[in-house]
Amino acid sequence: MTVNIQTSPSLVSTLTITEPHSLGTALLQSLLTILTKEIDSPTRVLILTASHPEALLADVDALKRMTPTEAFDFSELGQKVCAAIEALPYPVIAAIDGLALGGGCELTLASDLVYATERAQFGQIEVRGGVIPGFGGTWRLARRVGDFKARELLYTGTMLDAQSAKAAGLVTDVFDGSGLLERVNVIATTIANIAPLAIRAAKMMLFTNRDLSLQASNKLESQLFSSLFGTADQKEGMSAFLEKRVPKFVGA
Repeated sequence: MTVNIQTSPSLVSTLTITEPHSLGTALLQSLLTILTKEIDSPTRVLILTASHPEALLADVDALKRMTPTEAFDFSELGQKVCAAIEALPYPVIAAIDGLALGGGCELTLASDLVYATERAQFGQIEVRGGVIPGFGGTWRLARRVGDFKARELLYTGTMLDAQSAKAAGLVTDVFDGSGLLERVNVIATTIANIAPLAIRAAKMMLFTNRDLSLQASNKLESQLFSSLFGTADQKEGMSAFLEKRVPKFVGA
């Protein structure tokens, strides 16, 4: 088994990939199963990380032996995993302390926030192996870093260090390696303690907006905005603000 998931009392779950060069069919199927189950869990934030610096890499030897049909199925499976990350009704934070290349980079592109250590590296390096990204990376990369930067990264197969990835827009922030998960947990806990229905609506808007016109986006935004006024969390949040106290959100 190459992944495990733990839930803390703070409603932050951590999904850890444990083995090197593990981004193959078996791992992707495990991830898809876990992510699908997580939709109905009490989790409010999911941290995606790895305990080995080369865990977020594919087994190139296995890829080399794939037939076109097998490669198509593998690509579709990876796309389903990335779509499942985006479909979760709460934020996913990638915490990277190693290499996130190829499919590993695509997993971070599907995440809401990405934090890294100085030794982390990112890149869609597939052209070096005679192929292109297969998990939706060409689409997400252009929307994360812009069309021209995406072309440069895709055509050259460039690997970016953590600071360069931050400058390009691939990484939210760069932390000290010894305290990465601790700092990410602080951020995750902060988010988990905010009104979960509001966070869910915000994530829905951010991802849905990519396919909507401004007029359609505004209409959906008004619908979600107004629907939150019928929740207990809206009453609690605004009362707490007026009373200058910490709100206690229940997700209802």
